Amino acid sequence: MGKTRGHFLFLELSRITKEVHVWSPHFVSTREHCRFEVMIQMANLTSGSFKVVVETVNRTSWVIGEREGKERSG
Repeated sequence: MGKTRGHFLFLELSRITKEVHVWSPHFVSTREHCRFEVMIQMANLTSGSFKVVVETVNRTSWVIGEREGKERSG
């Protein structure tokens, strides 16, 4: 514990961007309490959305987090 390991991804999108998909390589949990953490800043996002989907090697998937832009969230 106490060590920081991981990856950082920065995406800057224009207003004309319709959809972007980003995948990571499959990884195997190294311990019983393996942790996946996502931080997001959606500056000036008025009509888009952000979704984190986990997919297993057998193609089972589920949404673990979702956030919508200001116009969509009311």
